[in-house]
Amino acid sequence: MIQLVNKTAPYINLWLNAAERDPSADPAFIQMLQDLERTPDLTRTLLLAKEFLANSNLRLLGLTALLLGTFDDAKAQGVLDVVLKHAEPKIRVVGLEAAQLGGTTWGLKRCLSGLADKDQMVRVRAQELCKLWDKERIRVLFDELLQRGDTTSMTEAAEGLSRLADVTFLPLIERAMAQVDLTLKRKLVRGLIRIASPEMLDWTKGLK
Repeated sequence: MIQLVNKTAPYINLWLNAAERDPSADPAFIQMLQDLERTPDLTRTLLLAKEFLANSNLRLLGLTALLLGTFDDAKAQGVLDVVLKHAEPKIRVVGLEAAQLGGTTWGLKRCLSGLADKDQMVRVRAQELCKLWDKERIRVLFDELLQRGDTTSMTEAAEGLSRLADVTFLPLIERAMAQVDLTLKRKLVRGLIRIASPEMLDWTKGLK
């Protein structure tokens, strides 16, 4: 099966690999996906994704989503945004896997958003994927959002920082606390509560 599956979580890996044994999966589609991995083609991959979104074969949709994740393209990301809102949690996990594959700022934002998913399985995988991102890359993203200062950017920064709950980002959390409204301050405080470390205790002693 396609090699991209090997980069996913073990339980997703097993589920997607079962596509080859799925009687509802047309072997011709499996072959097309294998061909597209060897010779990437955005247009053909988008067409397949739209077809699979319209039918019930979730494994084929998941495999196609992984292929889309390799493209740094607005159309591919638009389809993945649909995948990330799918009713089936496994598909949303695959959407996160696909978002992480490309290493883009878009993908990082989607992994951060996955930390608030309604399904625990999705939240756990989002947490695992967020740990794979370089912390400096995450810090730069939050720094840029805080510098922009508009409501949407500040909300993204505050919500992302509250979900990550990482001592590394305490200076950014402090900046955000000084800029956001009461609702977002409460979210940041809830995130701070989850941080248990000596650095956290030292930081709180410095608060006035």
